[in-house]
Amino acid sequence: MKSLDNHDGEMRPEYDFSGARRGRHAKAYAAGTNVVLLDPDVAARFSDSAQVNDALRQVLSKSGARVKEKRVRAKQPGLVGRHDTLVKTLRKEYGDDFLSGFRADATLGTVLKKTGVGSLSDLLKTKKRRS
Repeated sequence: MKSLDNHDGEMRPEYDFSGARRGRHAKAYAAGTNVVLLDPDVAARFSDSAQVNDALRQVLSKSGARVKEKRVRAKQPGLVGRHDTLVKTLRKEYGDDFLSGFRADATLGTVLKKTGVGSLSDLLKTKKRRS
């Protein structure tokens, strides 16, 4: 393993930030976030932001305030909305016999068009019904 030289707090020579601009992405980052600082006693009651959001949604719904629906993450985020996913990749996930009537190099988009199904999840539901 390569040892790290101690540069006594100096930056390594290979790090060159001479063309960097401070705060270049700060505005875009801030636009998509809403940071709220919790008091330590409140923060101790939650293990992550999802728990805080769930608790706040419950409070808001009880107060009669309109609450935005919670987003549900897909089990396989890499495959959702990816119509360029190859059948051979799907077979790794769903078994060698999955989409047996299609070539391994066919894309999910092609399969959906030919089967008339709207999404991978609909395709999986159709497969379960046939089983």
